[in-house]
Amino acid sequence: MTILNNLPSIFVPLVGLVFLAIAMASLSLHVKKTRFFRYDGGKFHLFFFSRLRLGS
Repeated sequence: MTILNNLPSIFVPLVGLVFLAIAMASLSLHVKKTRFFRYDGGKFHLFFFSRLRLGS
């Protein structure tokens, strides 16, 4: 019975770490796939803002 009482204290951090690892890996793959950031002359620009044409 004590094993069943200790399961939540083991699974809560484990699930939290696994969820964060999956989220970080999927975000990394998404950024690489869509080229969200691009390198331009020593500066990083967001792809969205680099494509905006304000006032022209």
